[in-house]
Amino acid sequence: MERLGRAGEKYHVVVADPPAFVKSKKDLGSGLRGYRSWRAWRRR
Repeated sequence: MERLGRAGEKYHVVVADPPAFVKSKKDLGSGLRGYRSWRAWRRR
């Protein structure tokens, strides 16, 4: 999706089913970073 965005592709609707970012408490930090990155991309 990032590559398509850089290429100028535009869509009216995108259905996203993101993966689980946190599967255990020890993964919370990296999971939050992944979610924030996905959310920032989604808002472009």
